[in-house]
Amino acid sequence: MTANVALCGELMHVLYQEQRDAIEQRFGKEAVAHTDPLMEPFRTFCREHVDYYLLLLGKPEN
Repeated sequence: MTANVALCGELMHVLYQEQRDAIEQRFGKEAVAHTDPLMEPFRTFCREHVDYYLLLLGKPEN
């Protein structure tokens, strides 16, 4: 499972970069402004220190 999880972490990073404009449009500039600087450290941490991880994401309620 570790190899698959590492691949998923890398894929998540790539998909975020590819979908960044759509994410900004849906959730706003403030959301991506907070997320952008976290993506690379999160990717690195997961690759180097975590065997697996689970993310639960949701759209904030207005």
